[in-house]
Amino acid sequence: VSRRITLKNHLINDIIHPNISAPDHRGQKSMEVKKIMRDYEALYIIDPELETDDIKQLVDRFKGVIEEKGGSVQGIDEWGKKRLAYPINHRREGYYVLMNFSSNPEAAQDLERVFKITSGLMRYLIVRKDK
Repeated sequence: VSRRITLKNHLINDIIHPNISAPDHRGQKSMEVKKIMRDYEALYIIDPELETDDIKQLVDRFKGVIEEKGGSVQGIDEWGKKRLAYPINHRREGYYVLMNFSSNPEAAQDLERVFKITSGLMRYLIVRKDK
């Protein structure tokens, strides 16, 4: 009976504290934080009327958000000015940037938050890559 209760408490503890691992063979809990790194792809369209320096500053800012949260950027592919399929904010062109990165889910959420509050950004999309 005590073994069932112990197992049940560990399951409940894992639900309440998912970052704390289960007890080891000595009954002690390890306080290691489990970091889940996932691969993401972000495509965003910047207003083409911004200066070249401002566009570069935005790209570096978005890269910095990922690296600040412990993620790593594998590559940034600047596609440049492209014609849009439909007008966005009365504009027919946009400056496209594709960014591939690995991070924990919190960093991707933080990047989305920064995308939402950044002026000069027309559209964005963050997708988790399949393995």
